[in-house]
Amino acid sequence: MDPMDAVLLLAVAVALLLWRALPSYRKFRRLELSIPGPPSLPLVGNLLDVALMAEEDRLRVVLALWGGRHDQLSRISLAGQLVVFVSDPDHVGVVLKDPRFALKPSFFYGFMERVSGRGILTSNGRHWKQHRTAMLPAFHPSVVDGYVAVYAEEAAALATALRQGGGGGAGAGPEELRGLLTRALARASVRSILESDVLAEDEPYLEAIVRDVGRCLMDVNERTFTPWLWPYAVFALSAAGRRLAEFERVTDEFGFRVLTRIRARRRRRGEQTQSTARRRTLTEVLVESTTADGAPTFTDDEILAEGKTVFGASVETNVATLSFVLQVLSVLPDVQDRVLAELDGVVGGTPGPGPPTPDQLHRLEYMDCVIKETLRLLPSFPFVARMVPEETELAGKVLPAGTVLVVNLFGLHRDPRHHARPLRFDPDRFRRANPDPGRHPSSYLPFSAGPRNCIGQRYAMMTIKTVLATVLSEFRVEAADDNGVRDPSDFTLTFFLSLHLVGGVSVRFVPRKSKEFS
Repeated sequence: MDPMDAVLLLAVAVALLLWRALPSYRKFRRLELSIPGPPSLPLVGNLLDVALMAEEDRLRVVLALWGGRHDQLSRISLAGQLVVFVSDPDHVGVVLKDPRFALKPSFFYGFMERVSGRGILTSNGRHWKQHRTAMLPAFHPSVVDGYVAVYAEEAAALATALRQGGGGGAGAGPEELRGLLTRALARASVRSILESDVLAEDEPYLEAIVRDVGRCLMDVNERTFTPWLWPYAVFALSAAGRRLAEFERVTDEFGFRVLTRIRARRRRRGEQTQSTARRRTLTEVLVESTTADGAPTFTDDEILAEGKTVFGASVETNVATLSFVLQVLSVLPDVQDRVLAELDGVVGGTPGPGPPTPDQLHRLEYMDCVIKETLRLLPSFPFVARMVPEETELAGKVLPAGTVLVVNLFGLHRDPRHHARPLRFDPDRFRRANPDPGRHPSSYLPFSAGPRNCIGQRYAMMTIKTVLATVLSEFRVEAADDNGVRDPSDFTLTFFLSLHLVGGVSVRFVPRKSKEFS
């Protein structure tokens, strides 16, 4: 065929495709522009706004695109993908609780699968429902409480690292401190998800996972905000893609080694459970799960994927939340004094007589309020997303099929219509005897809500409280930088997979005994 004829045929084919797609796009464009939002270019939408934003400006730009519209929907579009922000609690309640919106969009959550596997965070339909139901026993209060000793051991190791030079008068640098927190929480997570007793032969795997998990989560975030890395074939060729592939190889190899040991133990004891549910890890619960006809509920690949899901989500969430709590306490000494007074009264003096018990942790009510207020003002995950499977109406607007709904927890938690003095850090708003009278039931959702709420919220709270109780039994925290910031609402924030302080958490740890009793 003559080259010119080939070019002509190709041009005709493209023209026909565009002609057929034009009515569909015109309808999409009409529905897009019916929702308030920033200026949007034809076809590319706001893709350039996302691609060109600097790392430290991501939260600011995203919130600017949202436009502070608490009471109505707002939108951006990314090359034909409509993204709608939902910030009103009435609308949020519908999105998170209505079965129509139970699907997670692959557009965002699919990027996580290289770290988390296809677990309950990213899966949908029957697969998600069956797996979530089978996983619930692993997060029963008795199981979570049974691992407080594991959390406390890793928290004690963190305190030792701070005592030996990571803390002291000068304090750990932001990067070093994040590394110490990640190490403690990642090890605690592995020991409660896979194996509570780490063998010597496991240490190289565990060290590699602890070392690389933070970097790999950052790589996932970088891909999210870099449109040319969205196609996996392109991402796989990048340095970040190669790092994630190696991380996936190490976690899979380690996970299968542990699975092999667990199954061997079960065979040795004749398929009988060795101990009560208090001592079972998530992996052991899933290995022992069976369907109604006695068949295993999960394949080994599925067990590993669910373990990776809980690991990745818990480490990122807990490190972010713990970092914020420490920074908040460093700039609000009056709040810290109340936390320490309660801690001393419940757990003991400085240093405490031993690791905190589950009963003691449950009695730390003011600490609980401080964590909740931190999650209100500084939610570790400021956005959660759902997908519209077919054209539907929400808040008086018609949404095309495939629309991604972004629940704006950051804006929701600062809505002055539902939170008195929303920018003021006030833990007492969560005290049982003094509930916030203006709070809408869907205006505070740090762990989401509805059928797809966070399955591990009790796990997260107990882990954070254990680490705080252990560390604060030995140390006060003070701001390492005298930058004049004395209010958590003035923290300079950015958005990776979770909310972060620009420049990282900057505190120093001052031994309480030498400061208060010398």
